[in-house]
Amino acid sequence: MRDETAASAASAAEETAPSRLEREQLAATLKEWVRADIDHWNDWRTRAREEFAFVAGPGQWKQEEITLLKEQMRPVVTFNKTLKFVRAICGVEKNNRQAINYLPTDVTAEQEVVANEMLTAASDWMGEQCKAPRHQSRAVRDAVICGMGWTEAIVDFDDDPKGRYVETRCDPLEMGWDKDARDDNLQDAKRIWRARRMKLQDAKAIVGGVADISALRDSDFDASWTSDLGKSATEVKTQEQKELREESRAVTADSDVTLVHIQWIEREVYIKAQDPMSGQLIDLTQEQFNAVQQQMGPIPHARLRRKVYRQAFLGNELLHVGPAPCQSEFTWSCITWEPDDSDGSWFGIVRVLRDPQSWSNKFFSQLMHMVNSTAKGGIIAEADAFEDVEEAKRNYARPDAVTLVKPGAIQKGKLMPKPGAAITGGVMSLMEITDSMFPEVTGINLELMGLADREQAGVLEAQRKQAAMTILADLFDSISSFRENVGRLRLHYIQKYFADGRIIRIYGESGMKAVPLIRDAVAGQYDVTIDDAPTSTNMKEKAWAGLTMLLPAVQHMLTPKVVTLLLDYVPYLPAKLVQSLKAMSAEPDPQAAEQAEIAKRGAQAQIAKDEAAAQKSKAGAILDLAKAGAEQAQAEESRWASMLAMLGMGGAPRSKYKPAADEIVMGQPPMAPRQPSMAPIGEALDIAAPAPQQTNGIGATNGVLPPGGLR
Repeated sequence: MRDETAASAASAAEETAPSRLEREQLAATLKEWVRADIDHWNDWRTRAREEFAFVAGPGQWKQEEITLLKEQMRPVVTFNKTLKFVRAICGVEKNNRQAINYLPTDVTAEQEVVANEMLTAASDWMGEQCKAPRHQSRAVRDAVICGMGWTEAIVDFDDDPKGRYVETRCDPLEMGWDKDARDDNLQDAKRIWRARRMKLQDAKAIVGGVADISALRDSDFDASWTSDLGKSATEVKTQEQKELREESRAVTADSDVTLVHIQWIEREVYIKAQDPMSGQLIDLTQEQFNAVQQQMGPIPHARLRRKVYRQAFLGNELLHVGPAPCQSEFTWSCITWEPDDSDGSWFGIVRVLRDPQSWSNKFFSQLMHMVNSTAKGGIIAEADAFEDVEEAKRNYARPDAVTLVKPGAIQKGKLMPKPGAAITGGVMSLMEITDSMFPEVTGINLELMGLADREQAGVLEAQRKQAAMTILADLFDSISSFRENVGRLRLHYIQKYFADGRIIRIYGESGMKAVPLIRDAVAGQYDVTIDDAPTSTNMKEKAWAGLTMLLPAVQHMLTPKVVTLLLDYVPYLPAKLVQSLKAMSAEPDPQAAEQAEIAKRGAQAQIAKDEAAAQKSKAGAILDLAKAGAEQAQAEESRWASMLAMLGMGGAPRSKYKPAADEIVMGQPPMAPRQPSMAPIGEALDIAAPAPQQTNGIGATNGVLPPGGLR
C-alpha cells in the first residue's frame, strides 16, 4: 500500500511538471516566474546600477547635489578612491588564479587516486581558446562591486561545425534567479534566466539554432512584458502601465527586442529495471517500461526520481522549449559575496565605501569653496576715497590695473582690507577622518595594495598582508566554488562534444605538444577540485621561496628532468623562455650521446679485460695444480724405486711412473700415475692382491703401501 501511495505521488508530481503542460499554460507559468523574480529583485538591481555608476565616478554625486553646488558656485570634486580598492581586490584574484583538476570517483579500494591529466589539459585548452580567465576575472569584478558576478558556458556551432567552447561574462543587470534562493552562489536556485536587449536578427539567430522559427512573427520575439525590469519595486504602477507591459510593441527589422532565456529544474520519474537477457540494469521511462512489461511480463524494477534541466526561449510568445544543454548544471555560473539577510540578496565592497567616498568629496568641495571665496577678502573704503568709484570696483582686483584714489586717502586710512575667513580646523579634521575610513570599513590595508609609506620589518608587512587576505577569504571561497561549477560544465561538454579525436594542445614535461582527445581517455565519473595554478604570480613566488630553502639539501637529485619540472615555478621568467628551455631539454644532444656511447664502449672493454684476466688467472692456477700433481707422482715413483731397490729388485723404468705430457690437459686434473705390474712381485713375495686405492684428486695415492701391507 505504501509503495502504491509513493508511486501515485511521484506520478502526480511528474504530471504537474511545467514541461508537461500545454504550450499556452507553460508560457503563462514561465512568465509568472520571471515577473515574480523581477518584482522581488528590482530593488537590488536598482542599487547595483547605482554602484556600477559610483565606481565609474560620475555616480558619486546625485543630480540634485550637482544642481545645488552649481547654484552656489561650488566646485563638483570627485576623487575616486573607491576604484583603487576595487582594483586591488581584482589584482589579488588575477595573481592567484586557480586551476581545475579532475579526480576519478570510480576507483577501487586502496587504489591510488591520480588526477586525469588529459581532462585537465582539455579544460585548460578550452579556457585558453575563449579567453575564459579574463571573463572570469570580469565576473569577479562584478561581484566585488555589486555582490554578484556571472558567466555563461555554451558550445557554439556557428564558427565550427564540430563545436567550439565559449565562456563569456554576463551583465548582472540582465540576470534573474529564483526569488527563494539563499545559498552562496545560488546553489539552491530552482531556476535562472537572462533577459537581453538585442537586435531582432540576433534574436532570430539564437532561437533559430534550436527551433523552427518560420511560423513566428517579428513581434513574437519581443518580451515587452518585461518592460519594468530595473524599476524599483516600490514604484507605483498605474493600471495603464500594467496593461502596457501585456501588449506587444510594433517590431521592425531594425528594432531592438528583449529575449528571455530561462532554465529550470524538474523532477522526473524513471524506472531502473534489470534486462532479462543481459542481466544489466537499465533506465526506462514509464512508457518504455509499460511496453517492456507487455511483451516480457513482470521484471525486477525500482521506481526512482531524478533532476532534469529544461530550457525555454520567451518573447511575447513561447518560442522554444526543450532539454537544457547540460543535465547536471545550469549553463550560468554565479559568484556571490556578502549576503544581505534582510532581503536575501548580496552586496559588494561599494556599499561600505559609498559614505566615506561621498563625504570625502563633499568636504573637499567645501574646503575648495572656502579657499576660493576667501582668497581675496576685498576692502573697506570710505565713500570719498576713490577718484572714480565705479572704476575702482572694476579694476581693484586686477593685478595689472592702476586704481586711483584721492590725495591723502591712504595716509588717512580711508582704505583697509577685509579680514579673510580662515579654513576652520573642524572641516579639515572631518575630511581626514573620512579619508582614514577607507581601509577601516573595508579591512584592506595599504600593505595589500603596496602603498605603505613607512619602514617596517618584512615579517610584519607579510603578516599585515595575510590579515588583509583573511578579510577577503569569503570572496575567494565563493570564487573556488564558482570554478568548480565551471569545471563540471566543461567536463560535461568534453565527454559529450569534444572527445571526438580532435587535436588539442597541452603542456607536458617537454613543452607544448599536440595530442588527440579521445573518448576512452575521459570516460567515467570525476570530482572537480580547485588548486592554485602554477602560472599565478603569487603561487610562483611562494613555491620558489620554499624551493630556495630546499634545493641546497637535495642537490644530488637535480637531474635535467627535475630541473625541467622546476622551470614552471621560477617567477618572472617569460612563458616563451620556459617553453623553449623545456623543448631544448627534450631534444637529444649529439655530443652528449657520442660521449655516452664512448663511455659505454669503454665500460664494455674494461669488463672484457677483467674477464680475460680472470680466465688467465684461473688457467695459471690449474697449471700450478697439474705441476704439483706431477711432482707428487715423481716423488711416489722414487719411493717405489727405493723400496724395490731395498728388496733387491732394482729400479723400474721411469716411463712407467711418470705421466705422459699429453695426459696433462688444461683445466682438468692429471690422470693417476701408472702403477707397476704387481703380478711378479706377488708371486715372489706372496703378497695379497691390493685393494682398490683412493686418489686424492690430483693423481697420487693416499698411501705408500697397499692397505694389506706385507704378509
